[in-house]
Amino acid sequence: MGSKHIVKSFDEDLVAVNDRVKEMGLLVHRQLLDGFTALIGRDASQAHRLVEGDRRIDQLEREVDGMAVDLIARRQPVASDLRNVITSLRVSRELERIGDYGKSIAKHTDVLIGHPPMTIESSLQDMVDMVAAMVSQVVEAFVERDGDKAQQVRERDQAVDRLNTELFRRFMLCMTENSDEVSACTHLLLVARALERIGDHATNVADDILFLLSGEMPQNDRVKADRSYYVSLHDEAGSEGA
Repeated sequence: MGSKHIVKSFDEDLVAVNDRVKEMGLLVHRQLLDGFTALIGRDASQAHRLVEGDRRIDQLEREVDGMAVDLIARRQPVASDLRNVITSLRVSRELERIGDYGKSIAKHTDVLIGHPPMTIESSLQDMVDMVAAMVSQVVEAFVERDGDKAQQVRERDQAVDRLNTELFRRFMLCMTENSDEVSACTHLLLVARALERIGDHATNVADDILFLLSGEMPQNDRVKADRSYYVSLHDEAGSEGA
């Protein structure tokens, strides 16, 4: 009876930890979408609310840390139980970083508020849609313990990388052709970089889920398709370095 009670108590504690991770996931997803909406609409007040709202995400991460450490100390879990706790810790840290990047997107609104919307901004929408879908799906994969969904997120990261490379090229071209918009283009370029990093962190969560389910990190290396570091406007064909 005592053993069953201990198992039930551990499961209840783990559910409480995972509920907070799930809440983090929903918040960072909303933070990302609302941050970009604030940027496109040049809505400084909404951007400031989002920056303040990031505190809840940080608080949840601290709660997950504290609860997970306490769970390990009191229950001394092993095997799959230990993986569950460790994965919750890893995922919460990745989500916190996604929240930080979502906050940074909102912060760029402060500078862009002085610039009228640019046609090129619409190019970012596809990237926002991609990474928002990745975040949403990987949170579902964590909640449902769904390895297939996690693998799908992992595979979609290359599409985000390729789009980031193309946007980098377009923003560089924008800066060379519109000297008055160098500041705005630079901030939009940084938004694209933040989105690319969000995709990376969502993919890290996918890796953590696969570790949880199999006991091993994925053996095949993730192929990075981001070549923005090699973009040169001198090569109109977009030749990229090795």
